[in-house]
Amino acid sequence: MRKIAILAATHAELEPVKDKWEREVTGKLLEYYTVQFIVAGIGAVSAGISCMEVIKETKPDLLIWIGIAGSYDKRLELGQVVEVIDDLQADLVIQESDGSYIEISPLDDYPGSAKPTARFHADPVVDHRFEKVSGLTVQTVTGTSRDAQRLRNRFACQVETMEGAGYLMACIRSDQPCLHLRSISNYVEARDRSRWRIKLALESLANALFQLLSTKII
Repeated sequence: MRKIAILAATHAELEPVKDKWEREVTGKLLEYYTVQFIVAGIGAVSAGISCMEVIKETKPDLLIWIGIAGSYDKRLELGQVVEVIDDLQADLVIQESDGSYIEISPLDDYPGSAKPTARFHADPVVDHRFEKVSGLTVQTVTGTSRDAQRLRNRFACQVETMEGAGYLMACIRSDQPCLHLRSISNYVEARDRSRWRIKLALESLANALFQLLSTKII
């Protein structure tokens, strides 16, 4: 039986997935998986600590982080589920006297451009099921068009979250197989929650993850 731990920052993000799994899972799936659902907390620090605790205590075969995300890329549709394959911490930088920045890789002891990357590889069906994107982890959710443009130009990332880098770093440090799925709820622009589609994003995420687990390919 494969042990899977599914984590999210909030109850609101986790509950639709948990409810669908508990309501619809039947038969052989119950013998194939044992699934643990965990609210890890908001932010990269909470994500990293929670992941390390889960890895140490339960030694899962696979960690899956789920949640909603804002997109810098208008090609991504609201409600679309994507796989974040690498991530950067937006504020882990050195500012030079001329105003330029040097990114710091938390994997090294010196400044560099390397991204903290963790990618889960499995059956090719998984590899092609979701569009692959680069993530940017922030601790202040972007709320202006000016800042959205600045971050988009500087980092060339497609989605914004508050936990991704912490989660992926914990998995790297622990050599833990992992998968990071996000459903696009809004575009990163001037903050206007009336334009967000959180319900659609959460429904899409629950359906996508259930279908993925139902194939028993991970």
